[in-house]
Amino acid sequence: MVACTHKASIQPVWINNVDILFMPSDSMVFKATGNNWEACIQTFVQPIPLSIKYTADGFILTQPTRHGAIESAAQLILSNGQDHFYYNVHIINKEFSAIQNRDYRSPKTLNPDYGLVQQRLKHSIDQWRNLIFLPNKLEYFFEDELKLAPKAGVYRIKADESLSAYYVQPGSCTAISISYKFNKDDNNYTVIAGPLYDAYNNMVANGTLVAFVYTANFKTHRMETSLINGVATSFIPYQNNDIQLHAEINNTVSNTITLSH
Repeated sequence: MVACTHKASIQPVWINNVDILFMPSDSMVFKATGNNWEACIQTFVQPIPLSIKYTADGFILTQPTRHGAIESAAQLILSNGQDHFYYNVHIINKEFSAIQNRDYRSPKTLNPDYGLVQQRLKHSIDQWRNLIFLPNKLEYFFEDELKLAPKAGVYRIKADESLSAYYVQPGSCTAISISYKFNKDDNNYTVIAGPLYDAYNNMVANGTLVAFVYTANFKTHRMETSLINGVATSFIPYQNNDIQLHAEINNTVSNTITLSH
């Protein structure tokens, strides 16, 4: 009995062989036998399929799309059944356009309590996502530090790109002003803290916890509420005696006032 054997393919000869393959690629001419070949350019990112047109003594490879690629070392791979042949190349784009400038910032959120220095990293890429060399700076990346203004807000590096936004938060409250009024119908006091600002005249952030601490009838009470638009409001029940009250935000404490009517 005769066992089935695989007849190995003969490696095709690349007639117009080059070390650097410019994308979109020109025609690649091969001398070969058989008509069951497949071909692609394997980059470190993904394969680029190639079209095959057979000739009398081989085939011609062309790139079906006129796209560029991420420039790198690559391999031209020819396959015929179980046989695979590899040709080392380096792919470079013939031209580039639609250059995009990228500007990355860190940190993305800053608070004037802790510092307003932001690191900036800039580079440019073409439409195929290749880094563009900056000849005026002799480098691919440009890095520096920026000192930002303390005005709280949302800022965009590029006006039309929301993902480029960074944030300056309000700082801590520097002083607490409080006032009150007596509500005869409800028999209680409305106590108001604010409006409250940081050292740079930014309104203190919504949600900041304000504690109202008051003493009445020899007992101390604590009521907590959150700032909304720089103001915190609390309602203190009426007592037969005067009430001593102050407000606290972390280590910042207001003057003590007396609630009476």
